[in-house]
Amino acid sequence: MNIKLASGMVLVETGISIEEMKQAAIYAPQALRVRDEEGDTLYSLALHIRPANATINGFSFTANCLSEEKELRFAIALHVNPSDTLEEAKESLKVEYGQALVSAAKYLPVIKQQIADACEPIDSLLSVLDTPEEF
Repeated sequence: MNIKLASGMVLVETGISIEEMKQAAIYAPQALRVRDEEGDTLYSLALHIRPANATINGFSFTANCLSEEKELRFAIALHVNPSDTLEEAKESLKVEYGQALVSAAKYLPVIKQQIADACEPIDSLLSVLDTPEEF
């Protein structure tokens, strides 16, 4: 996970590519949730195409755009004064999103690994698929 402040925006990059998200959504949607021993959802990841629907909180991360590297990204305006220093902007970030960022840092790597664990067996089976030349 990577956090950037740029031009009054908070950019949180997940480290999860759009291709990984597509694979999980199609083949293993359960990989997009972290669950406890009882099966209750602790955290979830989603992508929404409408920027206004982006969310980040202690229970979920809804990305609303992609980074230059095609990774899921949460981008939203941070309410700071133009005269604020970087330290003041960081303080605003901590107040508004601090706990949510801690949860994202904890659970997004787990989701990334779950996606790999769920999709790799499917990919490996299909990689040895014997297809006729005319296919």
